[in-house]
Amino acid sequence: MLHIEPWNTASVRVAERVGFRREGMREGWLRIGDERRDVLVFALPHRDGHAAERPGGATSRTSRAPGHDRATGMH
Repeated sequence: MLHIEPWNTASVRVAERVGFRREGMREGWLRIGDERRDVLVFALPHRDGHAAERPGGATSRTSRAPGHDRATGMH
């Protein structure tokens, strides 16, 4: 799974070119200093063409728990 900031179009193109598929966006998921940023979520599809389903996927709001830093896993 990849997480890329939406403004980073070069990285988005590379991810798509090597076979990753855009799955959605996590709002406020990445924390840099005191700022929270959105990230696009990419996954490699399985051989049947579908990406793996994971609990707490790209549209999950549980990833925005107050005080939780998803980048480090720390509170």
